[in-house]
Amino acid sequence: METINDSTSIEDWVDRRIANGVDYIKLIHVTRGFMGEPIPPSLNYEQIDQLIQYSHKKGYKVVVHANSVEEMMKIAKFKPDGFVHMLDYKDEFPIPNTYYEELGRSGAFVVTTGGIALKPMEGFPPFVVDWVTENLLDAKERAEIIKKYHDSNITIVAGTDAQEGQMDFGEDYFLEIDLYKIAGLSNLEILRSATGNAAKAFDLPIGEVKEGGSATFIVLEKNPLEDISALKNVNAIWKNGRKDLIE
Repeated sequence: METINDSTSIEDWVDRRIANGVDYIKLIHVTRGFMGEPIPPSLNYEQIDQLIQYSHKKGYKVVVHANSVEEMMKIAKFKPDGFVHMLDYKDEFPIPNTYYEELGRSGAFVVTTGGIALKPMEGFPPFVVDWVTENLLDAKERAEIIKKYHDSNITIVAGTDAQEGQMDFGEDYFLEIDLYKIAGLSNLEILRSATGNAAKAFDLPIGEVKEGGSATFIVLEKNPLEDISALKNVNAIWKNGRKDLIE
């Protein structure tokens, strides 16, 4: 992946992303190495600010990979459209109210990717399990943060992490839903996080029922407003006007 350096300006980098047909600009900022590894090279805050402002000038949304209190609070001041991670580290818990206040002022949404905390770790080497247990937030702690996001009117968008730690984009999406249930969100609020909130966050052309529409929807056996687990029992899928078979 092309990086920003002495010979590649911020403007050139963004323009080339746009020329390659991206839907939005994603930036990565890291302050820690995983499992004690050295901290990899990362964008500095001045660069992130300039990238966000230039991308917005070009009409593109910007999301930022960041997962610690200090960096998210600093980046929030630059008005990114969203963060594609929630907080991760146990040594920052409990989280100060100033964190939620800063994110709330920014208007940024958060794709929480926290359901990984509910993923079983059978088969992982013991040293990995020990490090994760000692250093990363568990499901209960993540649920508390998600509830605070919701209470602070920060838009939550359901989504898994990348395929690290044996994550599966399909089945493990429901871990995110389960985590929101633990956080105390209502079934309606959970559905919004996975549908309307996502559509608004990324300007997706979905969520309308009208003549001539794309007819992309799922048919469930039961009402998820009554039981959110009904999302796992699909009767039929329609995509762009065509019915797909369910095996």
